[in-house]
Amino acid sequence: MKRFTQKHADLKRLRHVTQVLIKHGFGYLVQQVFAHDHFFSRQLRRWKLVTRVLNPPDPSISLGERLRTVMEELGPTYIKLGQILSTRPDLIPIEICEELGKLQDSVPSIPYEKIVPQFKQAFGKKPEELFTVFHHEPIGAASLAQVHTAVLPDGTEVIVKVQRPGIEEVIGSDIGLLRQIADLTNRHMPGLRAYDLPGVVEQFAKTVAREIDFDVEARSIDTFRKNFKNHPHVYIPRVFHEFSAERILTLEQLHGQKLRTFISTETSIQRKKRIARYGARAVLQQVFIHGFFHADPHPGNVFVLKDDTIGFVDFGMIGRLNPQLRSIVGDMLVGLVDHDIDRLIETYRKLNMINDSIDIHKFKSDMEEFIDQYYEIPVSQIRMDKVLMNALILIRTYDIRVPRELYLMIKTMIIAEGIAHQLDPQFDMIAQTKPFAARMIRQRYHPSAIMNYTKKMTHELFELISIAPKELKQILYMVRKGELKLEFEHYGLENLIHELDRSSNRIAFSLVIASLIVGSSLIMLTRTGPLYLGMPVLGLVGYILAAVMGFGLAWAILRSGKL
Repeated sequence: MKRFTQKHADLKRLRHVTQVLIKHGFGYLVQQVFAHDHFFSRQLRRWKLVTRVLNPPDPSISLGERLRTVMEELGPTYIKLGQILSTRPDLIPIEICEELGKLQDSVPSIPYEKIVPQFKQAFGKKPEELFTVFHHEPIGAASLAQVHTAVLPDGTEVIVKVQRPGIEEVIGSDIGLLRQIADLTNRHMPGLRAYDLPGVVEQFAKTVAREIDFDVEARSIDTFRKNFKNHPHVYIPRVFHEFSAERILTLEQLHGQKLRTFISTETSIQRKKRIARYGARAVLQQVFIHGFFHADPHPGNVFVLKDDTIGFVDFGMIGRLNPQLRSIVGDMLVGLVDHDIDRLIETYRKLNMINDSIDIHKFKSDMEEFIDQYYEIPVSQIRMDKVLMNALILIRTYDIRVPRELYLMIKTMIIAEGIAHQLDPQFDMIAQTKPFAARMIRQRYHPSAIMNYTKKMTHELFELISIAPKELKQILYMVRKGELKLEFEHYGLENLIHELDRSSNRIAFSLVIASLIVGSSLIMLTRTGPLYLGMPVLGLVGYILAAVMGFGLAWAILRSGKL
């Protein structure tokens, strides 16, 4: 079994995480996950937290609120984890997803002197030597980075995003701790194995690694800029690569109003309707046409520029729909429009979304009921965000495994429609979606797309035909030689093995004690060797050793709580 690292810094962090969990009523989880880990159990006793583990939570605070507070209190890694979990209603209930979506990634800024080394390491210069003007006070600070305004030598006004020093080490340490917690949870809570928590942590580690590498974000911005080149209503800021590095990102500064501010601005209804339409279309184009979309288009990441152009910023969280996923989405849309439940179910099968244990007839019946409730309603009266949320509830009911990218797409669409309705209460998202979905489906059945698909399938077929005889021959040869082996991996036996090992140790210990008692008794009867108070010294020593070992064994059994 993997053990918790005993480095002082990691132990200190582990203690803090444990204290925060217990403080907010999650002591029962601490007990369930770590009860079988001797190292952690010792630490709980050492930290004097054992009696606090079962403290009941405050009933006036919901589970989602308590979890959000824990994430905010534990800092950047856990805030990011919470934000990612908010897009995974397959793992946690939807009401908790919504609560985690409120996570505030806002922290005090760090002094200018502490970010100077980042510039020296990347460029060999201080900010003042690199830029004509560099404002020391940041205009915004988050857990991973803070943002300063500056002016390039050619007079261009820019935004400079600087990573917080030491954040990589903090995140690395936290992810190491999360890996061990996920591993222990997987071992000791069999009911959660279906959620593959170690896999979730690994996916989270990859996501965070991309977010803290500003080169990745710079390339994403370049892709967005290329996709919206010459677009009349969307503008993506330019990246200045010569002033950017892995931990520093320099972008063109957008001059306009943040959408958050614009929503509450006194302006004409027609203008707000126009902005709602432009913003929604920008998101829909990203999702259905480009397959590369901004996965966090909340009002703080969208600007209203001059001529009512929409500007996007903060491209740390990006969603991708590859051609296969876009094709699947097309199948889903066709199935919904045609009321073809069988087609929808077959689409889910293609993505390995349906569990073998599912009651397919009941699922089909519930799908029909779900679609029927919207089928007779005029499209203009249907809220897409409500449809998507109800779909998520159905998905969770049947434990359907949906790819993370599709969840990101759903979350993005829900955010986009929510913002559009704040600007225009009569906004019809489905009407705006139709032309983009139709275009995506047309692209799928375009002759060139069919030709490319045919080429790909032909290539794979010939490849299969070429390797199949050789592979089959190898299998038959191994069968004939008796070398074909089947490997089975058992889950859940680790605890049994551990208990057997502990029981055998106790039995061996008991036999040693019994032997000491019997041997000492025989010596007492024979009265051989040196005497003390008329009794053999060897016999007395044997009795004393047996007593000490016996008390030690009894104490260990009582402390474990298993008589």
